[in-house]
Amino acid sequence: MLTGINVKPLNFNAVEVKRLSKIYSKGKTVALEEVSVNLEAGKATGLLSPNGSGKTTLARILVGLLKPTSGRVEIGGKVLTSRQHISVPIGYVPQRLPGFPGLTGKDIIEFVLVTQGYWGKHVKKACENVVEKLSLQDIQSKLIWNMSGGEARLTLIAAAIASR
Repeated sequence: MLTGINVKPLNFNAVEVKRLSKIYSKGKTVALEEVSVNLEAGKATGLLSPNGSGKTTLARILVGLLKPTSGRVEIGGKVLTSRQHISVPIGYVPQRLPGFPGLTGKDIIEFVLVTQGYWGKHVKKACENVVEKLSLQDIQSKLIWNMSGGEARLTLIAAAIASR
């Protein structure tokens, strides 16, 4: 369980987590307890802690997929509410690959862009840019299930970067 994490405040455009708690199973499983942290804008941040300590729960709350039991998340000074679709500058790479065996690396990147509000030629341009920046030309046409674990993870990271 992540508990009592406190990091000094940063700039206004950062992500600010205030006294965030998440309790599952009718109060039996505490995933997060009073977590407060500030994430600097424009910086990549990773969460490292033991298995089952709440990293995925925190990530899901940060992207609006899960509602906290208490506390709040502010992104650029705006309070994030659960399942709210707002344009937030957070790229999220899930632990497991999405179950889309018929999609290529390019398809996955474009899918994520569309879910983040990109459309038309902007999808194609953002996808092309990230493929070029990360030198993914060799894997963009590969089916996700034919990729190595590293290639698939890199594709998901590229999708997160492209959607920022």
